[in-house]
Amino acid sequence: MNQRNPYGHEVSFDQHVWLPTAGQTYRSVVDLIDDRETIDRLIKRHIKPAPGRDPEPLATRRILSRLSEDELMLVQRAIEARGEQAYSQNMLVFASFHYPELRIKLGTSIENPPDHIHRMQKSDYYIGDMYSADLIESSLARCNLGLDPGCAYLDFGCSSGSLIRVLQAAAPEASFHGVDPVPSSIEWASQNIERATFAVSNISPPLSYESGTFRGVTAISIWSHLGQSEALAWFNEMYRVIEPDGWLLFTAHGETSIYYYNAIELFAPRRILALLEAIVNSDFVFEEVYLGKSPEGLSAAGYGNVYFRRAWIERWLGDKWEIVYFGEAENQRNQDVYVLRKRRAEAGGSLRASRSTDSFLRRAYGWCFGSK
Repeated sequence: MNQRNPYGHEVSFDQHVWLPTAGQTYRSVVDLIDDRETIDRLIKRHIKPAPGRDPEPLATRRILSRLSEDELMLVQRAIEARGEQAYSQNMLVFASFHYPELRIKLGTSIENPPDHIHRMQKSDYYIGDMYSADLIESSLARCNLGLDPGCAYLDFGCSSGSLIRVLQAAAPEASFHGVDPVPSSIEWASQNIERATFAVSNISPPLSYESGTFRGVTAISIWSHLGQSEALAWFNEMYRVIEPDGWLLFTAHGETSIYYYNAIELFAPRRILALLEAIVNSDFVFEEVYLGKSPEGLSAAGYGNVYFRRAWIERWLGDKWEIVYFGEAENQRNQDVYVLRKRRAEAGGSLRASRSTDSFLRRAYGWCFGSK
């Protein structure tokens, strides 16, 4: 018999507080807090959500710059006649769909995947992921980087090529490659997106490319789903395939994502409170989403929703990467934007080894990814 609780009363999270009625249903405090505004105040008490900002429409404007003033005015007037705003992305889509001769000048395509092929945006009135293309161009511009002619770039986790379609229209003299583990997405992209090169990747490294192949790599909302060992393994693989002084631009969930998901009521209050508790106590949080396999049929081991702080990147990747840009909540007021530059090897060709990272990967995989 428990001397402190001889009647077997229900005990709260505080061992000194009991329910005197045996067998009464007990609800924890997280189940009692179900008001979104209360949770909002609780979040703001422990973290400081960033306001974020919209990207400059640099990519879409660059594509539109191929049109003459008369052609731009034609498109603008047609859009305004429909009662719509003639902002750059709307003009680009409208011109591509309604003026075939202008579509050729723009270098865009109106071919879109059928419903069974994965892509994030499902509209048929669509020419690609313009938002992410503008996000990439504006983020790179803030650290004096760009998509240079004659250089090769990789979109890691490209799905069916939505982003590459816009990037190569904005930078036609660069070379674009895409990899994704879903074969049907890669098959559609290979057959419908000209000039770019696509390949099916495994769910774990390595990729099939030679070391130092790419000037830069983009990855939109990929590290927002990778568990810690998987995330570190893929960061090391990016280090291998990127050339010296090359860059990696990626987006991922951070602290503001928890505030954002509460505001749009995407998750139940209990889930939001669990995420808040986790991020307050750790720089890296894993949230289980799938059991067994993802909807695409891929293994869900080490794949869910992930939230991490900049401090986690600095601690695990600082020896191999320099953070040259950090845009908190700048991807749709939700995810953080990082631009990392690959550090050069020291004299003699060796890299300052990240002992903590390499030992972690050896424990997780039995071998170490990345060039030495």
